Amino acid sequence: MTPTAQCAVHLDRAATSVCPRCGAFTCTECNPDGRSQCPACQQVTGQPGATPTPTPWERRSELGLVQAVWQTWRMTILEPAKFWNQLDPNGPAMDAFLYGWLLSSASGLLQIPFLILNLAQTQAQMQELTRTMKELPAPMQNFFDLFFGNPLMLSVVIGVSTIVLFPVSAIISAGLTHLGVRMVGGTQNPFGTTLRAICYSLAPNVLAGIPVVGGLVGLYTLVLEVWGIRESHRLTTGRAIIAVLWPLVIFCCCGGLGAVLFGIGLASRFGK
Repeated sequence: MTPTAQCAVHLDRAATSVCPRCGAFTCTECNPDGRSQCPACQQVTGQPGATPTPTPWERRSELGLVQAVWQTWRMTILEPAKFWNQLDPNGPAMDAFLYGWLLSSASGLLQIPFLILNLAQTQAQMQELTRTMKELPAPMQNFFDLFFGNPLMLSVVIGVSTIVLFPVSAIISAGLTHLGVRMVGGTQNPFGTTLRAICYSLAPNVLAGIPVVGGLVGLYTLVLEVWGIRESHRLTTGRAIIAVLWPLVIFCCCGGLGAVLFGIGLASRFGK
């Protein structure tokens, strides 16, 4: 017979749910709706188990489009604990998807001027570098010409691609993360729950094109994504990190191997 988990607070009672913050087992008395924080976490955070409420974006017909976007963006950035604690994991996935697409579109357009400046600065350096390389293979020459020949055109293409390719990238990212949630033993919440967490965590990406702060923006986006996955699927922080980062770790390993092989091939080419 499989033993029944016991409530961490009331040891004589069977657990019926898990605290979304720390992962402790809870019973119906200390976690009546199955989503609230356990009593210990409520004391730490000062937040009782909040009843899931629609995000401001999901109330845009009431607030207006501009206010709905602004309030959701500000709350995600400045009050993430409150935002994720109140987010309904089973709310409308399409609303979150449209919100993420809107932010991705804004990010794609805002990064174009910065891309033009950055590519223009490196254009002369790359042209000088390619002139010093003798017998450069045609595909590689075409690669340099494409990326550094016309900074304006390339910047526009990158910015527009961010907008056009968002649906595909969001579905793939959410799919890989959802697989990670299943791998670490997350709740049986559907794919839409993961998609909502992914899309609402994209708020910092609006500022991703700004030099210097771009790296910090990407890091904060990952923090929000881990936070959202942890709360939405009732995971511990460690498991949420694994669920979010496992594709990135594999990608980095494969990318590093590819870079090494490319460097070896390039060295052998010019070593002849």
